Amino acid sequence: ARGRLEFGGQLQRHEAAQGEVYRKSVVEGVIATEREHAARNFSDPDSVAQSVQRIRANVALAARAGGMAADQAQMAEMEAVSGIHSAVLGQMLDARDPKGAKAYYEANKDGITSRDGAKMRALIERDTRDMEVSTAVDEVWGLHGPKGDTDAANLDAMNAELRKRFAKDPDALKLATGLMRERAQERDYSVRQREDAVSGGIWKQVLAGQGLGSIRRSPEWRSLDGTKQAQLVTQIEAFQKRGGEGDSMAQFAEYWARASN
Repeated sequence: ARGRLEFGGQLQRHEAAQGEVYRKSVVEGVIATEREHAARNFSDPDSVAQSVQRIRANVALAARAGGMAADQAQMAEMEAVSGIHSAVLGQMLDARDPKGAKAYYEANKDGITSRDGAKMRALIERDTRDMEVSTAVDEVWGLHGPKGDTDAANLDAMNAELRKRFAKDPDALKLATGLMRERAQERDYSVRQREDAVSGGIWKQVLAGQGLGSIRRSPEWRSLDGTKQAQLVTQIEAFQKRGGEGDSMAQFAEYWARASN
């Protein structure tokens, strides 16, 4: 009889424990599923609201079944709903929409925990600043930047304009000047690549035996500025005088290998 009683008690405790494990796993599965659903449909307010309601209902059901105290149930629900809102905000920021994320946060901040709220506010502020800086760099480059390959990139003038715009935000100014410098470097590299491609086309004509007069009438030649044309005239004349042999040929081979890469 004692054995039966002990076995029955152990069995009841085991069933109760496993029932709690099952309820917990079901709720965690629902939360994960709804968080993923809300993140995928972050641009659909009705779909996000439905996910929030389903989470609230499942957490409340599990809390009642587990005999959870009212304050504990409320905290569990808050944590779950906050996770939904954080997932939606994360997708908005990934979509480069900090303005929309800020509006969503303000509308739903009562359902976000203080921990998640602090994290999301920092991310929204960072992405908002990054967007403002990127827009400012685009505007300043459009107003004061070079319009063609032969124009100089007046970094000093453009950085002076950025200093005016971000005089009260040193972090944004540092980011803006860095972006401007990177843009100028990319532009200079692209200009060199285009010049090398044009020069390569001209040297192809030289190797084909065309004279300087014919080369000067080619589209490649006309696309170069006067300085580059003068440099090429000197190089081509020296090359043709030597008949493409000796040191000049070695220099040309090295140049051609680089220019055609």
